[in-house]
Amino acid sequence: MGRVEYGRAGSLIKEYKDDGVKDIMSTYFLHPIWAMKTGSPIPDMPLDVQFELVNRCNLQCIDCGARMPTTRARSLLEWEVLRKCVDEAASEGVCYFTICGIGEASLHPDLWRLCGYIRSKDVEQKGLRVLPMMPTILVSNGMYSLAQVEECIKNPPDVLSISVAGLTDEEIERRRSPLQIDRLWQNIRTIYKGRKVVRGVDGSLVPIIHVSTHILPREYSERAEDIRAFKKRWFEVSDAVVIKPRMIGKFTESYGEFLVNAVSRSEGDGHLCYADISQTYFQRIAPCFETSRRLSIDSDGNVWCGHHRSEDFGRFLGNVKWQSLREIWHGEPMNEFRRQVRAGAFERPCCMTCGDEIREVQRERAERVEDNLRFLPSAV
Repeated sequence: MGRVEYGRAGSLIKEYKDDGVKDIMSTYFLHPIWAMKTGSPIPDMPLDVQFELVNRCNLQCIDCGARMPTTRARSLLEWEVLRKCVDEAASEGVCYFTICGIGEASLHPDLWRLCGYIRSKDVEQKGLRVLPMMPTILVSNGMYSLAQVEECIKNPPDVLSISVAGLTDEEIERRRSPLQIDRLWQNIRTIYKGRKVVRGVDGSLVPIIHVSTHILPREYSERAEDIRAFKKRWFEVSDAVVIKPRMIGKFTESYGEFLVNAVSRSEGDGHLCYADISQTYFQRIAPCFETSRRLSIDSDGNVWCGHHRSEDFGRFLGNVKWQSLREIWHGEPMNEFRRQVRAGAFERPCCMTCGDEIREVQRERAERVEDNLRFLPSAV
């Protein structure tokens, strides 16, 4: 067994196949910015830019908001908009990109072109950036055509995170309908065995492949044998296996059923400590710092918090089609929203109930509302 890492909330478990796997993203995932509190300075430019390339998917997963009725027309971020954002991010000190969202990114015709373009950028250390490159994380369902598999090998992201749901093949196929497990396996295996792009900063073959799944909290102990079998199967075609707790969604358990399954755990055992999550009781009051670290862009170019569906967010914080990243990041709509959520004052319905699995720490109030937000200088 290789090294094991735990997520910042103590719930995510990431196990590497061996100690030789190099995880360039730990440079930024372990950055002190994640320990931000009310009153902490905001980076001059975001740590991460997240792209939702498209707002549609080729699967109908039972836990996904993509199954809900939508008011948005089908859309995608045009290549010229993507290139503009990457160019500005390179010059302004953005550290890395995340490609994910409500839709499946591989349905965008320029996905692999985007990965290649980001990799081609020679950048200088600036702001929070400490690497001479901007890594890319792609979160995907992996249902690629043969041509897309070849494109992924040719223009890979730095991390390819394939998300499945469940521990057995039967569970995965049922929850990820109409996913074909044999096709998914072969796609990942071909990419894993065919890697040829060498990352200059550390000599790694990329993409580094993660396979992740969600399980109920009680299953960490009750299904130990299934977990061992899951790891053994997927370690054959990946560098790391990630297991995280399944969240409450509109298509999963009711609150009552979830309480039966999600036994409360203490803070010290590496898993979540659950709160009373009755629908009449829960409303998040803990501060949120998502928009103090990340700039999230949906497939229409709108900037929102990056959680839930963007169409449920309300008034957007900007749009990259006619604004620069810097203009949005330092703009008053973004700052007004930051002041509210950094104080735990949530006015939007999607923010009031954010958290899904509902952690006790989400009831810890902020100390104060910040009259003036502080930004780090760009050269720091």
